[in-house]
Amino acid sequence: MEASYGRCDACFFLAFLDGIVAGGGGVFAGKESAALFGASTLPAFRRRGVQSALLAAVSLGSGKSCDT
Repeated sequence: MEASYGRCDACFFLAFLDGIVAGGGGVFAGKESAALFGASTLPAFRRRGVQSALLAAVSLGSGKSCDT
């Protein structure tokens, strides 16, 4: 993920649950697709929808820079 930092086609998300960072991941948005990478959830927050929220953020953001 460090190699992607600072690229204009990659951004990074943190997921918060009750004001605490619960997980995160990076998103690469190409012309035709977007992908979540390096995604992880802290053990205490697993099975609570953290990755689902990150995937929803990717799908919302991908339409802005990718062809559909």
